[in-house]
This record gives sequence, C-alpha cells and structure tokens, in this order.
Amino acid sequence: MTKTRKHLREYFASDRRSMTVCLIIAFVAWFLTKMGKEYTHEQSYPLAYQISPDQTFSTQPVSVLNAELRGNGWSFLRLAISGKDDSLFVSVSDNSSQDLSSRLLLSNSLRQVLNDEVEIFTVAPESISLSLVEKESKKVPIVLPDDIPLANQYQLKSDILLEPDSVTVFGAGSQLDSLTSVDIAPLETEGISSDYEAMVPVQIPAEGLMVYPQKVNVVVPIEQITEKEIAVPITMSDSLRESVQIFPDQALVRCIVGLSKFDQIYKQDFVLEAVPDTTHPKGNYKVTLRQAPDFVRSVTYSPQHVEVFLINP
Repeated sequence: MTKTRKHLREYFASDRRSMTVCLIIAFVAWFLTKMGKEYTHEQSYPLAYQISPDQTFSTQPVSVLNAELRGNGWSFLRLAISGKDDSLFVSVSDNSSQDLSSRLLLSNSLRQVLNDEVEIFTVAPESISLSLVEKESKKVPIVLPDDIPLANQYQLKSDILLEPDSVTVFGAGSQLDSLTSVDIAPLETEGISSDYEAMVPVQIPAEGLMVYPQKVNVVVPIEQITEKEIAVPITMSDSLRESVQIFPDQALVRCIVGLSKFDQIYKQDFVLEAVPDTTHPKGNYKVTLRQAPDFVRSVTYSPQHVEVFLINP
C-alpha cells in the first residue's frame, strides 16, 4: 500500500512539472503574439515653454497636446519603461509671431526613444501659435471674499486687515489693461469664533499672468454678538407737537450689537418719530425709525403705532 502511494506521488509530481512548463510556454507564446500586434494609444503631453524672464505671450498658447499613436506592443513597452518625461519643452526667443508644428515637435521627442517605430496618427491642435511681447506690470488692490465663514452668534469686530492690501501683476499689456483687482483664495476654515490670522494665496487672475507677492497676511477680528434693549423717546415734528399728544411717548428698541460696543449705545443714538398713517384708523400714528448707530443690526421696536390725542386750545 505504501509503495502504491509513493508511485502515485511521483507520477502526479512529474505531471505538475510538465503542466507548469506547458503553461509558461503558452504564456510566452501569447505574450510574444500580443506584443507583435499593432495598437492605437491615446496620450496627452504637457507643454513647457522656455522664454526670457522679461517677455511673455501676447496670447497664452495651449498647455497640452493630445495625440493618438500607432505602433506595436514592443514600441509602447519601450516607451513606458524608458522613464522619459512626457513634457514637451519649447524654447521661444523670437519676438515675431510664429506657428509651430505640433506633429514635428512630438515626433522629435518620440524619436529620442523609439526612432520612427511609432506613427503619430492624430495630434490636436495641429499647430501652436506663439507671439512674444515685453512683459508689463500693474499694481491692483485685493478684493476680499463676500462670505466670511463665521460661527453663529459672531460677527466682524472691525474691518479685515490685509498686509499688503495690493499686489503687482505681471503679464501682457493687453491682459493687464482690463484688470482692476485680484481675489484671494477662500479661507480654509469654517465657523470662525475667534480672531483669525493666516497667510492666504492670491488667486491668479488669468492664465499667463503672475502676481507678487503670491500670498498675503489676512487678519479677521471676531467678536460675539448679543441683544440689547433700550427705551427711546418717540418724537414728533414741531407742527404736530403743538396740536396733539401721543401715548405711549416712548418705545422699547431691540438691536443686535457686538460685545465691544454694548456699553456704547445710548437712547440718544436712536431717533423714533410718530407720523400720520393713512392706512390705520384715525387716532393712530405710525412710529418710524429715523436714525440708528451704524454698528448695530436687526433693529426692532415696540410699539409701532401710538394713539393720538388732540390738545384743547
């Protein structure tokens, strides 16, 4: 029984070796067949332009070439393992306008690795228009974002500070002529509840332009808000005061204010005036807010109508 098991093990071990060899041969044959076939491959090539520091493009040229290549598997394999950067470098020194052949540029780059083994079937765009002009500069102010992400029950304590508050933009004069300001990137925070300070990048206004400095210091002063109530007299015009009286003669004003200004609000800061109102029955005047401090918001008052009594002559 033991000898039989030994013979079986030797038989199947030999069979596995044979099967492994057959699989390897089949895989190699399949691989060689596949690599010998012709394939079509789509590839994007970034463009890097090399120009003088005191020059720029009048119109920003394309930044990527999209090509469709044809060749056998071996060619694409060599291209993949060559380690060659896909970027295409274009050196421009002539101030005159010129059109560069995209096909020729890509062909010269591929030839460094593959000679002429790969065919460039299509390339877009077919040509690259280049035109250099002298680089100009313009100083413009920075515009703050409209929406500052403050936490609930908080507001700006004072104006946002920018250091610097303007930047110098470099580029073609045709692009700078219409440029009046630049933006900064959104603040990378949510629900600001304390004074915030950070270096924030300046957003590039358009492709082909450069800004200096590239970051500015942003300081956002923050304070908590609260509600304040104050009794304010209700006034009338001189002509009405001589002939009528009102009741009540004062109103309770409520407003939202920052903690730093809470104790700086007085009844004299508000002006409430009673005026005739044709939409209400006779004997009632409407109370109108004529004045309030510019640092308060959400101002309400009660009552909004008062009773009127004639004064006996």
